[in-house]
This record gives sequence, structure tokens and C-alpha cells, in this order.
Amino acid sequence: MEHGSIVTVAGYAPAGRAERIEKGMNMKTRIEIKDQAKVCFNEQYWLCVLAFAIYSALSSIASGATAGIAVFLLIPPMTVGYAYFSLRIYNGEPTEIVDMFDAGFKDYGRSLVGILWMELFTFLWSLLFIIPGIIKAISYSMTPYILADMEDISAPKTR
Repeated sequence: MEHGSIVTVAGYAPAGRAERIEKGMNMKTRIEIKDQAKVCFNEQYWLCVLAFAIYSALSSIASGATAGIAVFLLIPPMTVGYAYFSLRIYNGEPTEIVDMFDAGFKDYGRSLVGILWMELFTFLWSLLFIIPGIIKAISYSMTPYILADMEDISAPKTR
């Protein structure tokens, strides 16, 4: 069966770029996403480097100075805030370092519960064996970005 210039088998056609555009779903390809990220990162290179350095330094200090207790209380909202900062850079929106902290701590409970929920389930999957834990860690790796981007989704639903 033929659909335009795409050959289908038993009525199934792979969802290529032409079909997505026909259906009104103009999704970017991986290459387009990567190119946009490179351009946005290069435009604000030093701001991104500074944000990462601050995030890394505060994470290290918090975990070392408080015997690891701050890891459970401060790092989750900082992770969500860093994801928010990264999303704003990618989208080409103006941002500052302070936005990284505002976004994460603005909805502290949701950020804390979302990240701890993700870590709990990753740990539980790791109890089955190492490989399922690795697979679930990869599948849950976008949780901070979901928490940062979609404020209407509750924390347990982001995993």
C-alpha cells in the first residue's frame, strides 16, 4: 500500500517527518534539537559555565559540610532549579543565576518529593538487580526537567 511517497505495510507507516508535519505535529529531530542546544549554549556560554560551577560547588559543600543530611533537603530543589535554568537557556529565554534558585525553592515541597520519589524508586529497582536499576535511573533521569517545566503535574506522577 502506498501513502504519498511512503510505502506502508498492512496500513502501517513509520512516523517520519513528512507524516508528522501532515498531522500537524511538527516535532524536531534529534539533530535539530542538538543544533538548537549548541547555538543557545554558545550564546550564553559563560553564564552556563557559572551556573554549573555554582550548582556543583553548592552540592559538594552541602553534602560534605552537613554529613549528607543536606543532600536530602537542599540538592533536590537545586536540581530542579538547574533543570529550569537549562530549559530557559535552551528555549532562548532570558535568564539569570538567581532563577536557578527561585525555580527550585519556589515550590519546595513538590521539588523535594519529586526527586526523592525518583531516587526511592531507582533504589528499589536496583534491589532487583543492578541492570534494572540502571535502566530505571535512565528512564527517571528527566524527572527534574518535568518538575521544572510542568507545574501542574504532581510529584509522584513525574517518575
